[in-house]
Amino acid sequence: GIGKIIIKFQSLSDPNVVFSTQTESDGYYSFLGLPPGDYLAQIDPEQLKKIHYISSSQPHNFVIKKSYEGDIVEGLDFYISKQKQ
Repeated sequence: GIGKIIIKFQSLSDPNVVFSTQTESDGYYSFLGLPPGDYLAQIDPEQLKKIHYISSSQPHNFVIKKSYEGDIVEGLDFYISKQKQ
């Protein structure tokens, strides 16, 4: 895993609504507080360009369901590697 990689969560119902978080040093990330709705999760493409990495993963579509206890979504993994020169 790689730390400080920016993960963006974009609302599919309102493209102007974007949340983000950064990965921990081991690549793990979490984000609390997304309201219910449909989202797209992806690595920040601008950051990847700046640090000369590429992603072999597609963005992930996912749903946060309305629930009294909240909802947990797992398995939104991304794979990145150094760009070959």
